[in-house]
Amino acid sequence: MVNRGDNFRYLLPQATPSSDWTNLNFNDSNWQQGSSGFGYGDGDDATLVPAGTASIYVRILFTISNLELIDNLLLDMDFDDGFIAHINGVEVARSNMLEATPSFNSTAIVDREATIYLSGQPAQVRD
Repeated sequence: MVNRGDNFRYLLPQATPSSDWTNLNFNDSNWQQGSSGFGYGDGDDATLVPAGTASIYVRILFTISNLELIDNLLLDMDFDDGFIAHINGVEVARSNMLEATPSFNSTAIVDREATIYLSGQPAQVRD
């Protein structure tokens, strides 16, 4: 389980990263580390990014001890604007992103504000 405030590796890109950045064995040791949420400091952010940052790439390692016990993937995601989630290199969920493979400076389709810090509920995505 991944929770709010967990420590992630993250990249504030100046160019689109290598396409293998979503793979399990990608070496992210030179990426920065920070607690989620990430953002401009509007009340829901533990790790601040510079104003005007168009995108942030984040990675976290988690382990599922028994895959046979899993029937469905349920992702509760609280996010500003848009996201694309991958597990072991496979896209499993997305919201508010138009391009199939967005570049580092792509933007979401419309603005969206995170909701949990305002006592709201995260978006729920099933696979």
